[in-house]
Amino acid sequence: AIEPNPHTREIAKKWNNIDELPHGIYQTPFEDNYFDTVILRECVEHLNFPQATREINRIYNKRVLVFQTNLNPLITLARKRIGHEEFNPQKLPYYKVNLEKSGFPKQKVLFRDPLAFPLSGGYHARQMVPRYPSIERVVLSFDKILTRVLRVFGLAPLICWRYLLVADK
Repeated sequence: AIEPNPHTREIAKKWNNIDELPHGIYQTPFEDNYFDTVILRECVEHLNFPQATREINRIYNKRVLVFQTNLNPLITLARKRIGHEEFNPQKLPYYKVNLEKSGFPKQKVLFRDPLAFPLSGGYHARQMVPRYPSIERVVLSFDKILTRVLRVFGLAPLICWRYLLVADK
């Protein structure tokens, strides 16, 4: 993992015991085609995405995964309510178009987390579900069922809080 922000690297170490390298995505020390897959998790709103895709295209050779907040009406309203702003908030089509222009034409999107993410508190609030494994498992199980139902009825893009965009060359 790479992370240019020292404070965020400290949190990753403290919370998840992950040592992140002190690099940004625009210029990395990795050789061409070094990785099979690049994962962008909850970070694309902090990037100049076209510039980032140039470096991603250089260091990887197969797949990009974008796991990101889905800017649907619910999340947009929630962000306004708490005063949360991002550097470059863009909706899913923006990332799909930019990845296609960068040579990633095969794309699949899965929407998820209609319940679990907001109940977890996301990244800006306290977790609303008591921190007991049995209760958390019930919430996650219900979240998976609700996700499936929303997908069947075509409502997942309007209600789910996150998506996974899988883009292949």
